[in-house]
Amino acid sequence: MFVVEVGAALTTVFLVRDIFRALEASGFPCKSPSGSGLPCCSRTSPKPWRKRAASQAEALRKTKTDVIAKRLGAGGKMEQVPGSLLRVGDVVVCDALDLIP
Repeated sequence: MFVVEVGAALTTVFLVRDIFRALEASGFPCKSPSGSGLPCCSRTSPKPWRKRAASQAEALRKTKTDVIAKRLGAGGKMEQVPGSLLRVGDVVVCDALDLIP
């Protein structure tokens, strides 16, 4: 029983130590270098995921054009129309690598 208690105590100590190391590595708590008391977290450099998300959003904005859709019309006839003209209930055909209207 003594060995179990010592093992639990050591595990707890290592866990707390690792938590503090992780927080310290992430910059927590955020200390203002100017001493103004204002949080400095907003003045830190952008994180890599923010840069990646911004570039993905920009790429999505560039593709925001009126995509041509292949709509099935009356009698199974396929017609090409701009995606902005599609309405609820329209049936469209999408091939591999097509942009979804």
